[in-house]
Amino acid sequence: MVALSELGFTPAIGGSGSEDGEYVRAEYNDNDRIVFFHHLEDPADARFLSSLDEGALRRWIVESWIDR
Repeated sequence: MVALSELGFTPAIGGSGSEDGEYVRAEYNDNDRIVFFHHLEDPADARFLSSLDEGALRRWIVESWIDR
């Protein structure tokens, strides 16, 4: 959430109690498009995200969600 905010997004966590599970969604402040959406329920995804240090997390967000 902090990294997304610092990169110019407005992140929010949603989906609590829903069938699909919790997720992070974030609009990019420059254009209000949702350009980041990531489910948090998958254990493999949770391990991947927790394995990244702050710099790697930022690079992954930029390469996977902004530069696409």
